[in-house]
Amino acid sequence: PLIVTKTSTKRNVSTGDLVPYEITVRNAEDVSRAGVTVVDLLPSGFKYVLGSAFVNGTPTEPETANSGRQLE
Repeated sequence: PLIVTKTSTKRNVSTGDLVPYEITVRNAEDVSRAGVTVVDLLPSGFKYVLGSAFVNGTPTEPETANSGRQLE
């Protein structure tokens, strides 16, 4: 199975604060995985900041859905 974790360096936030976080996907099997799409659902009231996403250190813009709350 794939193991997914989502972590942030911030524990407390106020309205308007930026909340940086990292999603890590780890393959716990000896089988290669291809075509995996990570879907993140932002909490109500949160907005994605354009230009802030990276995949393996490379700037990447996610596809959005659900009024911008769902990122792929």
